[in-house]
Amino acid sequence: EEEPPVAEAPPAEPAAEEEAPVAEAPPEEPPVEEEPPVAEAPPAEPPVEEAPPVAAEPPEPPLVAPAAALPPAVPPVAEEPPVEEPPEEEDVAAEEEPLEVGLVEDEISFDKISLFAQLTYLNFISKFVFLPTNWSLPIPGLQFEDAFKAFELFVPPNSPLNLFREITLNKYHVDTAKIIGQGFEEYIKGICDAICDAITMWQLLTMFTGVVINGPVGNLLPGGLTGPPLLPLILMSAPKDTPMQLKYSLAIANAVSTAWQTWQSGLTGTLSYPPFAAFPGPVAPPMPNIPMPLAAFSSPGESQFSPSTLKSAMEANFANPIAAHSTELFDSLAKAFNTVFQMFKPMTLVLLVLGTGQVPSFKPPFSPVGPVVGGNALPTPFHFLTIPLPPIPGPTGKYLIELTPFKR
Repeated sequence: EEEPPVAEAPPAEPAAEEEAPVAEAPPEEPPVEEEPPVAEAPPAEPPVEEAPPVAAEPPEPPLVAPAAALPPAVPPVAEEPPVEEPPEEEDVAAEEEPLEVGLVEDEISFDKISLFAQLTYLNFISKFVFLPTNWSLPIPGLQFEDAFKAFELFVPPNSPLNLFREITLNKYHVDTAKIIGQGFEEYIKGICDAICDAITMWQLLTMFTGVVINGPVGNLLPGGLTGPPLLPLILMSAPKDTPMQLKYSLAIANAVSTAWQTWQSGLTGTLSYPPFAAFPGPVAPPMPNIPMPLAAFSSPGESQFSPSTLKSAMEANFANPIAAHSTELFDSLAKAFNTVFQMFKPMTLVLLVLGTGQVPSFKPPFSPVGPVVGGNALPTPFHFLTIPLPPIPGPTGKYLIELTPFKR
């Protein structure tokens, strides 16, 4: 009966089944499959690629750092302001040089003013026109002084070259004289420049059409000088921004143009052609005259340029005798015009008047030469040349005066 227990041995086999855990070793193989991390070694290569920073040599910044450490040593150097002062003085001198150059450039670029305008200024200043007009001093102590501030009662006067004089040193009187004077000054310069430009244009366009040549002498007959009227030439550039300026300009331009046309129509004189005294040919070709001054010619119409006559013509054209300061303006312009015209005549040459004509006595071999008879002048322009003069500084030094007559 004890054998049955022996049959119980089979249950020991399940113990053998406990070896299954040993079969579980394959699951441990996955850790072996973790070798892919070894494949991750390439990512480790980027650190090797960090070599470029080595090429950039970032360690050099430490070299800059020591340089930054220099500032402590700089203060001792900066403690030598006396040494730096000399260059500062040089800089100041260098800065002053451009200023001096600027002044010279300003002087060179100063505007020129015609002699005609400058003489008109001086004539007007000499009349001592005070502003305001018809003003009487107030009775002391009757609120006049209380009506102004202390600094307005007495101020520096205007320049002696101002066209108008202030009646008192009150600020408003001084300012009024200065402002109105500047307006008159601009107008005088504008109308004088317009007249100068018109006369310059007249010199370029005028022709000799009435010259009779006999032998070496050419006679300019009355009416033999043909030129454009000055009126439209003056009004081309005359001041006319306001109705009053236009009225003044028309009155002045009409008077000057009428007087000039009268003088031009009556101009007579002689021109010299030496080769025409005995010319070896049947016809003398066009030849220029010997240059001679305009003062050698005469005209009864020159009396129209007298200051009184020219002033009366301006006043008649203006037709407003009570206009403020018109009489002083017209008188100043008329006197200045007459003065400049008297300079214009001797300084202007008459030249390049081409004369030609037949030689009827030319009959070779018995008469190989002969004088020109009944010749004439070709109607060509460009016969007047005014000798230029260098400009001179004006009284204030801020502009140049053009001494050449009727040139601006």
